[in-house]
Amino acid sequence: MDPRSSRFVADRGYYKGEEIVACEQAGNTAYLPKLMTSGLYAKGRFGKQDFVCRGGRHLSCPAGEQLIYHYTHEQDGKTLRRYWTTAARPAP
Repeated sequence: MDPRSSRFVADRGYYKGEEIVACEQAGNTAYLPKLMTSGLYAKGRFGKQDFVCRGGRHLSCPAGEQLIYHYTHEQDGKTLRRYWTTAARPAP
């Protein structure tokens, strides 16, 4: 790498594609977070990043419920882990 070039980090949502192109054309390297292009939020669902691991077999969901691990299976070449809540009402 050219010692005169710089490296930049951009926060998700705080940059434009034109700025990234200009950065690279100037000989700089831009590091960007993975884009969140999933339609989960548009469908009113949460993404993996919204859940917090609470050790071993438990997760906390964005609604504050504790989810307990039940089983793992494979679907379409992806490993899926199933967690359920013990809440009496349906989870949002």
